[in-house]
Amino acid sequence: MYEPWPTAFTSSNRHMQTKTDGTVLVASHYGDGADAASRLASTFAARRHLPIEALAVVEPIAPDLAKYSPNFVALEAERNRWLRASAPHDIPVVIQEGHPGERIAARAKAIGATLIAMGIGHHDILNRLLGVEATIAVLHRASVPVLAAQPRAVAPMRSIVIATDFSPAAQRAAQFAMAFAADDVAVHLVHVWPWMDLGGSNAPVWRHVYRAGVQVKFDELIASLDLPPKASISTHLVRGATQRVIRAIAVAHHADLVTLGSHGKGFVDRLMLGSVAEAVLRTADCSVLIAPPFSGR
Repeated sequence: MYEPWPTAFTSSNRHMQTKTDGTVLVASHYGDGADAASRLASTFAARRHLPIEALAVVEPIAPDLAKYSPNFVALEAERNRWLRASAPHDIPVVIQEGHPGERIAARAKAIGATLIAMGIGHHDILNRLLGVEATIAVLHRASVPVLAAQPRAVAPMRSIVIATDFSPAAQRAAQFAMAFAADDVAVHLVHVWPWMDLGGSNAPVWRHVYRAGVQVKFDELIASLDLPPKASISTHLVRGATQRVIRAIAVAHHADLVTLGSHGKGFVDRLMLGSVAEAVLRTADCSVLIAPPFSGR
């Protein structure tokens, strides 16, 4: 169960669009989830007027096989032709060998990518495990937001859940999400009340102060978003386990997308990523967009 204090109102103002530049990188095994990643990446690229590129990362062929197979060159060429033919016709494809997480993050850095889009597959154990693990591997290495697309994902989206701790990373994720929004999108801003010992007679005062402070931060976040003219906003201040709260609100409002921010790349930050973002990725019924802190570029 969660305990929300909801507030709802309609936005009538369009705000300045968040400045983004660089290439949108689609990095996904062709098949389950890949088409959705390409669709969402194309929407983002079109709305932000950005170029788009697809990256196919394949496992290196064993040296012994390459050495002794008389048809090695032909097999490799056929594999590359199949990969290019499987990609959307209007997206150029780059093929690389190596570890997917390392290659995707390195390619994103090399081309100055703005967003990485990946497919995370259906809910059967193998496909989802492979997609989530690959996405997490990229998140630990990349300095740009990563979009994990569910196979059924389409844009524009009519319901978006923005989980926020009011960090720059969470705000970055929220701003990116607006590129996928429908004109009449319903946006749900969610802040999970952290555990605090509020024992004693001052507890009601501290709760009031915290709620008032959170509402101010909600208002600041809303003002920073490039909201469509018919967008509706609901804010939720909730007590509970973070990932469970996010999932519950996403399910209750039939979310098409959940966004949240990650933290840094230190040991503690990786644990935090694992305890929240990874849990959301593993359990969400919709696409998930996770943004790291701003990089120096």
